[in-house]
Amino acid sequence: MVRGHDGVSALWAEITDVLEDFRMEPTEIIDAGDYVVVSVHQIARTRGMLIEQHEVHVGRLRDGYVIEIREFHEKDEALKAIGVAG
Repeated sequence: MVRGHDGVSALWAEITDVLEDFRMEPTEIIDAGDYVVVSVHQIARTRGMLIEQHEVHVGRLRDGYVIEIREFHEKDEALKAIGVAG
């Protein structure tokens, strides 16, 4: 688990340091009250190998700040985790 801006920055630096290229594009954003659900398309390249995947990120908000992020493989799974019908 990481905490705070510094923790998230360090985690992303660790992940992207091993990649030659990394792109993440949102494909859908759902406002779910205290949560925001973002479907993303990710493309990375490392050691010449292309990695492409789809994920769903759920951010929990408090006072305008993201206080928690969870990742899921399917949108229905993410919505169920926060109590929203898909």
